Amino acid sequence: MPIRLGAKIVRLGQAEFGQIAYDVMRTAFDVHTELGRLFDEKIYKWEMAHRLPGCQIEVPLEVCFEGFSKTYYVDLLVANGAMFELKAVDSLTPRHCGQLLNYLLLADAAHGKVINFHTERVQHRFVNSATHRVERLAQVTLFGVIFREIPAMRVAESGIQGCEGRNDVVVKTFLLDFRSEPAMLEGEARKDRHVPQTLRAAQER
Repeated sequence: MPIRLGAKIVRLGQAEFGQIAYDVMRTAFDVHTELGRLFDEKIYKWEMAHRLPGCQIEVPLEVCFEGFSKTYYVDLLVANGAMFELKAVDSLTPRHCGQLLNYLLLADAAHGKVINFHTERVQHRFVNSATHRVERLAQVTLFGVIFREIPAMRVAESGIQGCEGRNDVVVKTFLLDFRSEPAMLEGEARKDRHVPQTLRAAQER
């Protein structure tokens, strides 16, 4: 499954990311103080980019599989490895953190942060990905047989639009990355001859 990145992304250590995040948050607080909390998300994005030399905005992450293609956009990329998702919403939710986690997994990056400018005080949440892509691919290989047997799932909740009813592996792979846990996949595996006996026994427990 090819993943095309719009920038060269490096995997930063926690200490290095922590220093970058400190500088970015200081800028975010300044922007929030000067502009207030009522602007659209893109205004904060442009202002952050203007104040952070060398950063990149709307960095594309394109994922392709056979006839399927979807492009995600990282709001703010600093030092080629620190990802920031900027929001202007009433309050941050787990879905917002899950969106950034998906980007981290796709880009094989380790750390990121979600920042919300719409609240009276700036909201911010750290998001971390402990596993490397190689480890996740091993998980996909292990659970792939079951994933292929899961009928049409509610993939809209994963942020993948226009894939309702599809049964190919890419949807299951995206869901594994997005949820970060195979157990959180929705749907039920069919018990037929394509499912190995050991996996079938696990399903029946």
